Amino acid sequence: MKIPYGNADFADIRRRGMFYVDKTPFLAELENDELGYKFLIFLRPRRFGKSSLVSLLENYYGMHRVNEFDELFRGLWVHEHPTPEKNKYLILTLDFSQMGAGGGSRERLEESFLDAMRSSVKTLCLRHRDRFPELGKMYSELMIYKSATGMLADLLGIAAGLGEQIYILIDEYDTFANDLLSAGNVDLYAAVTDKAGFVREFYRAIKVGTRSGAVGRLFVTGATPILLDDLMTGFNIVTNISNRARFNALVGFTRADVERAVDELLASRPELSAVEGIGDRAKLLEVLEQYYDGYRFSPMATERVFNSDLVLHFLRDLADLGAYPTQMLDPNARTDYRKLHALWATAGKAPEERRQVLETVLNENHVWSDLVEQFGRKTISTTSQFVSLMYYTGMLTLSTDPPEGILVRFETPNRVIRELGWEHYAQLLQDLEGVDLTGQPVSVALRTMAKTGDIGPLLDVLRENVLKVLGLKDLRRYNEKSMKMLLIGAIVPTGMFYVLSEKEFAQGYTDLFLSPMPQLPNGKYAWIIELKYLQATATEAHVRAAVDEAEGQLRKYSSDAQLLPMLTRGLELKAGTLVFVGCKDVQWWPFTAPRD
Repeated sequence: MKIPYGNADFADIRRRGMFYVDKTPFLAELENDELGYKFLIFLRPRRFGKSSLVSLLENYYGMHRVNEFDELFRGLWVHEHPTPEKNKYLILTLDFSQMGAGGGSRERLEESFLDAMRSSVKTLCLRHRDRFPELGKMYSELMIYKSATGMLADLLGIAAGLGEQIYILIDEYDTFANDLLSAGNVDLYAAVTDKAGFVREFYRAIKVGTRSGAVGRLFVTGATPILLDDLMTGFNIVTNISNRARFNALVGFTRADVERAVDELLASRPELSAVEGIGDRAKLLEVLEQYYDGYRFSPMATERVFNSDLVLHFLRDLADLGAYPTQMLDPNARTDYRKLHALWATAGKAPEERRQVLETVLNENHVWSDLVEQFGRKTISTTSQFVSLMYYTGMLTLSTDPPEGILVRFETPNRVIRELGWEHYAQLLQDLEGVDLTGQPVSVALRTMAKTGDIGPLLDVLRENVLKVLGLKDLRRYNEKSMKMLLIGAIVPTGMFYVLSEKEFAQGYTDLFLSPMPQLPNGKYAWIIELKYLQATATEAHVRAAVDEAEGQLRKYSSDAQLLPMLTRGLELKAGTLVFVGCKDVQWWPFTAPRD
């Protein structure tokens, strides 16, 4: 099995016989003029297969591929069900994913925009200059153009004169805008998207081309709707199909797709069947589902989809290493937290309000909000915009709960995103509070807990990195819940422990249950931790009373003869109470289960 990880070139994938999930049944839907599907925008999180989709459209609709239809599409649905517009168009594919933010310079940004346009027009002209001499002439004059809009206008004029139509494909339309806003270049963003800005002019030229008939179809992809709102005045021709149920699986993998991928991999690599935990097909699918499934992009969608990039990352490492990836989240898919936080901040909500939303999501695994499909820099800031941005960036998805009025329930899609959420929370704590729980000391301390059963190094880290810092701040809003959030935010990103919070044991709920990750060698100890937070003025008697209360709970948990062995998986169990006494101290009170 040839795994096309990192390869979005449809023609190359097909010619090399690589694994491919057939998305061609959607082509008939995309041509559905009765539903107005002609000028479209389609939003999905980063690295979800959008570029592969754009490549499919380019190869199917481009007249330059007319003699390669059988080679590229044999065995796919559309080969037996070709649509009326097959190989009908000149294709202009614009990829703005690499367009720089210009370093704060409008001139550099406009030049980058022009370079991207010139490269795409060059490809179009080279493909067709023998058939259409007018395009050959334009090719020879490409370096004369000083603006992308002027170049586009001339190209559309040539197409109209030839009686041909262009299918414009724009991949990652919003990347440069998100980069500008993330970097705080709001003024530059405003300058290039306002009425006189070159970005607004460019999209206005596309609109003019749809009226003349030169633009036959348009398909735009991106991650967020931020730029869309600021373009709408001059570009109100597009239909946003991002949340239409019929296109829920337009990118990504379905459960059936993942099952086929697993079966093909195991068939091509029979030696993997002998590897513990891998040869078990059901277990392998369960792991893929837990880590990469769960995305739902319409309240009416009947099926969830997997992140295709992450599935391919997992399968590639499995085939290469004969083991699970050391990082279940593909490093290439990890969005830099500062950039993501800065992008979230464009929703306009104060950092503390964003923190509250993130805490709600991490604690309750869901949040109710309306889904905002279009907003920009001039839109009045709302919490709904921030929740919607988390959705568009892949940190949330739509649950199966029915909407309540305009409100829909958002939830974390899977384990890898939940762990990433905790990582972002830990970094947000560092930004807001100066609490650093992301460095090597935390990882070393937690490794010691897992391997030797010694919690002492973790207490030292908490005293040095937490209590000293928080001691200088207003502690009135800190409580047991705050400290538990802080601890989980420190533990999860290290990859040392799998964390369960409020897990039900023997008719009670433990604050934290920690089990060493399977990939941690020689992890010997699981932990049950009850957490107490007392005011700095608490006496020894107050501490003792809190510990006595906690030990009553621990006694119940340690007697759960059914659940405890299943969770500890034969590991030795450590249990006790972690007591924060304001910011004066943190104490560990070990618990020893009474012997029968």
